[in-house]
Amino acid sequence: MAAPDPAHLVKGSVFVTVRSWLTDEHGEQGYDDLLGAMTAEHASEVRDPLPSTWHPEEVHQSMLHALNEVFCDRDPFRYRQAIAALTVLGIHKFARLVLQMSSNAFVLRRLPTLWNVIRRGPATTEVEQQGDLTRIRYGSFPFYGDDLYRRYTLGVLTGIVRTSAEVDPEVQVVSHGTDRMVVELRLPRR
Repeated sequence: MAAPDPAHLVKGSVFVTVRSWLTDEHGEQGYDDLLGAMTAEHASEVRDPLPSTWHPEEVHQSMLHALNEVFCDRDPFRYRQAIAALTVLGIHKFARLVLQMSSNAFVLRRLPTLWNVIRRGPATTEVEQQGDLTRIRYGSFPFYGDDLYRRYTLGVLTGIVRTSAEVDPEVQVVSHGTDRMVVELRLPRR
């Protein structure tokens, strides 16, 4: 896991969404099981999450590892589907309505704005579109050396596109380093 970096924060609404999803799927015990798989320090920070509180990204990283371990059995497909489901749940009704009324290309061009809704810090997100290809360049985010973060991003993008286009995209990491990543995304041909 990445070393603590106070410059990167994630909004508590992420943890509220995880709690809601897990309790719907597995009851209160599901969230307790997730917390039990996290470090004690990280678990205590999000035991009763508030949507407006900001947390160190390392807490989110700890939660992603616990989710993968406890609920996805380290299966990459199950993990991506879980993250996609969490993303769909986390998009509020108003945002869902906006996404459903918008083109997929429009929504994807707004990724930098979506990033800034739930994160603070020096990270960058750039979107380039050419025909049916969308290339997303993420930078200055020291968590991309963690495979789960790369797969997390693919799950988030799947959830966003699923909400706006009602189809799962073809999405893959084409390159990455410890603090950068390039993802290519295409909608499947119908």
